[in-house]
Amino acid sequence: MLRHALFQCLYPAYLTSNHRNCRADALSLVMAADAVSPAQLVVPVSEEGRRTFRLQQLAAG
Repeated sequence: MLRHALFQCLYPAYLTSNHRNCRADALSLVMAADAVSPAQLVVPVSEEGRRTFRLQQLAAG
């Protein structure tokens, strides 16, 4: 979505991934942050008792 918006504004479409930068997935970042410091995020628990990282449930918490 960001790449598309940059393209529409006539900015370089790959502006976020130059100079050795890379794109990151938000789910991976949230899971890594939870692994490093679990007390900092409120991660909901599913009915099965497992922690769930679904965006809808993370945003509601």
